[in-house]
Amino acid sequence: LFFSDYLFKLLLIGDSGVGKSCLLLRFWDTAGQERFRTITSSYYRGAHGIIVVYDVTDQESYNNVKQWLQEIERYASENVNKLLVGNKCDLTTKKVVDYTTAKV
Repeated sequence: LFFSDYLFKLLLIGDSGVGKSCLLLRFWDTAGQERFRTITSSYYRGAHGIIVVYDVTDQESYNNVKQWLQEIERYASENVNKLLVGNKCDLTTKKVVDYTTAKV
């Protein structure tokens, strides 16, 4: 079997401006649609994993993680893998969400 014999659908979701595009490799990007909450169930269907991204310099983006998890619960399969990523960690002087808070 070759690496290309496997296809994994991973989603990269989170508020606009949290840095998803900087993390983008070969993931589907919502292209800002999350701003309007227009992501449909078809986007989640068949996902093997979902990466929820928040901005460590933006408390509201972290607070919205709960809503993203509810979206996952509603639309994705129950055994989907989830990964929470706090982005923009290099902006240490602007950080408002620390690791211990997000770890909970």
